[in-house]
Amino acid sequence: MHGLVIDGPRAFDASAFWHWVRSTGWKPESRRFVEPAPTPALLRSIAFSAARVVFPRLATSFLARSHHDRMRPVDVQIIGTELALRWDDGSESFIPLVTLRRHCPCAGCAGETDVMGNLHKGPDRPLTTRSSQLLRLEPIGSYALQPVWADGHTTGLYTFEHLRRLGAMTG
Repeated sequence: MHGLVIDGPRAFDASAFWHWVRSTGWKPESRRFVEPAPTPALLRSIAFSAARVVFPRLATSFLARSHHDRMRPVDVQIIGTELALRWDDGSESFIPLVTLRRHCPCAGCAGETDVMGNLHKGPDRPLTTRSSQLLRLEPIGSYALQPVWADGHTTGLYTFEHLRRLGAMTG
């Protein structure tokens, strides 16, 4: 692979990459770098550039999603019958609790997809008034919230990306 490979808005300079490989003394057969070793930032840059060439659709969708993956709520409150979220970019989302419950992403509510892409879902359970009463929200790592509903349902993990979509849908 030599020359400049163009893929969308970014370019992968293959000749510069191979020049760097030759100048650093990297030996593919030994799978080791001889001094100077590449920096992690350079390796990430090369990996993303190569991924854009080899897997352009996958890399593009990953890079497009990565902005929203970093979005985090800075304030979360239950106000009446709505979940209010203020995001780190200053925007706000107000999601009715009924909508939040109806869009529960857990396998029991939304179903599961097998390796063949078939959706397996149990029978729909009727929602009662207690089904949309939110008792509390538990943070899950730095990527999701887990609601505890008054009817005992606790298995849904609402990623920040999912909450952002719900907010845009109801907004």
